[in-house]
Amino acid sequence: MKLQIASEVSRGRRVGAAIRFALGTLAFCFLAVSQIASAQLAPPLLELRTSRLNAAGPIDLETIEETLYLGREGKTEIRSIRRDLQAEARYVVTNVRGTAKATRLARVRAALVAANPTSFPARCIGRQAPLGSGYEIELTWYSREGRLARVTVSLQDAPTSCAPEILALLDEIEALALAVTTANGSSIESGTCTTDRQCPSGLLCCYSGGIPGLPNLCLQPSPIFEGCPLFP
Repeated sequence: MKLQIASEVSRGRRVGAAIRFALGTLAFCFLAVSQIASAQLAPPLLELRTSRLNAAGPIDLETIEETLYLGREGKTEIRSIRRDLQAEARYVVTNVRGTAKATRLARVRAALVAANPTSFPARCIGRQAPLGSGYEIELTWYSREGRLARVTVSLQDAPTSCAPEILALLDEIEALALAVTTANGSSIESGTCTTDRQCPSGLLCCYSGGIPGLPNLCLQPSPIFEGCPLFP
């Protein structure tokens, strides 16, 4: 009887130790996964949201809604929603993912430092636009912990004009976005389009393959012909 009791106690201890080890392993794994998820969900370097109406005199040409996220190592995501108003075409959504070259990223960082984002005004007036056109651009700068500064650039409802350094920063971000959009290796997902105005800058509305029945999508132009790709 004593041997049986001792055996049961020993087995209970082994089971308890196994449970404690399993719980400890689970806790370690949960912590590791949480740390990885936290790193993956860290804020970007900056975010740019653009709402624009492009017009030529009294004629409305297109509407643009775009969001750009630029990561600290150059990872770039662009979500574009555009509509060609002349063709009365529907909205087309295009997603672009890629990595900015180190030189482009360095230019944006230098422009960011020159713009001194800690002194950003809440709102400022940007460059003039053609008659009938309008825009609002919201630029947000992040630290690794969260938002640090934000400025809204528009044509109206602002007390002062934007500093030249802020406008230069917007130019560098726009150039980076165009470079990523047209770079080899960037991933492009597009809805069906009918005109080029439905596509982000740098892309064309093109037939998407070499067999009949495929839709027109926003694609990178051919590097040889500077037009739509020629499929066999």
